[in-house]
Amino acid sequence: MGVFAVFTVFVVPGLIILDLIILLAHYILRLQRGGR
Repeated sequence: MGVFAVFTVFVVPGLIILDLIILLAHYILRLQRGGR
């Protein structure tokens, strides 16, 4: 149970951060293409 708790605590924020990075990357790419 302890290992699963630590796994969840580390994986969930990691997935959220990864999702935000992907969204940010798409936004930047769209800005670069739309700006020029």
